[in-house]
Amino acid sequence: MPHNGVIIVHVGAGYHSQSKVSEYRKACSDALLKAVQLLRAGVEAAAVAAEAISVLEAAACTNAGRGSNLTLDGTVECDAGLMVDRGAGGRFAGVGAAPRLAHPVRVALRMLEVQQRGLSLGREPPNLLVGEGAVRWAEAQSLPVSPASHLVTPEAQRRYDKYRRSLDEVDRERTADRKRPRLEAADETDSELRDTVGAVVLDCSGHIAAASSSGGIMLKHPGRVGQAAVFGCGCWADAAATTGRYGVGVSTSGTGEQLVMSCLARRVAAEISRSEHAIQGLQLGLKRGFLGSHYVPPSSQRLAGAIALRHDPGLGAVDVSWGHCTASFVLGYMAANSDSPQTLCSRLPPEGTPGATVLSQAVSIRCGPCAEHEPRDRPASGAEWAAGGADGEQGAPGL
Repeated sequence: MPHNGVIIVHVGAGYHSQSKVSEYRKACSDALLKAVQLLRAGVEAAAVAAEAISVLEAAACTNAGRGSNLTLDGTVECDAGLMVDRGAGGRFAGVGAAPRLAHPVRVALRMLEVQQRGLSLGREPPNLLVGEGAVRWAEAQSLPVSPASHLVTPEAQRRYDKYRRSLDEVDRERTADRKRPRLEAADETDSELRDTVGAVVLDCSGHIAAASSSGGIMLKHPGRVGQAAVFGCGCWADAAATTGRYGVGVSTSGTGEQLVMSCLARRVAAEISRSEHAIQGLQLGLKRGFLGSHYVPPSSQRLAGAIALRHDPGLGAVDVSWGHCTASFVLGYMAANSDSPQTLCSRLPPEGTPGATVLSQAVSIRCGPCAEHEPRDRPASGAEWAAGGADGEQGAPGL
């Protein structure tokens, strides 16, 4: 069924102070408006997703691209990943621990293009490039490479100095029988440090692309690669022809090492593709695939979030959904034939516990020429949507 396309984006699952929420929502809105402009022009999903991520990478409030968290050495190293469904080739490209790249997602997009064209002499095109190798490849493709100092903003430097002093103090005071505090896990939910950005796009041809980009956790070891660059962990996209009925795209956020060990994007997509309702699949993916994973260390506080898009080409319907077990999650979505983007900051209820409680929500969008946003199970009276309990499903709140 012809339609104009849909996009959902996020700027991280973690903790977002109320004073900064408007800035996060503005970043989502800017990315959505840019993406919808491209969708209306008939641009394919992968390029739209990459451009939406590029807008988020350039935003001052996000931990991606310029302004990202700094490594132990005080430098920026970024991760990004981009995947298209099998109907569009089923390709994935990742960039990990890459210095001097303000827009690593654009390098991933070019990698997808090279994979489609192929290399001379039958060589296999790369699907993952890391470190200086990724930078050299970008230069060979005539993609922009920035001076290292250009990616370090005053705010990022301030955060680095603050946490580096704390780390040095801990090291000085550490005794033989005292365990070193896990600063990185605590930092993951700090509103100052923020998190991964992501996007999932359905284009007018019915193809899906998903993307993720991140500057990683503060004071990470140089060379550390997070979930954004790892196949099946940061993003996932698959076509209806391969899932049996639905096209599905997912982008994740949270503690990178945990998302890698749980292969969360792929797990959530699998649950959504076989569930009667998208929101049920998302809930199951986060509960069983993440909180219940045997591969995530039990001593860790488990922190994750995911956005998802499910397309039923037979009915011309799209469900956009999101869920998280962090304190909050900032995101937005928009249909290409809509007048304005919808953005929100989803928060756990007061009785919820980060790392244990999953909150999920969903909205249905009709993909015909006269598409309208239709919140799932909205009361006819227009009353506020009722929460389903600490671990229950919800419809979208008033936006």
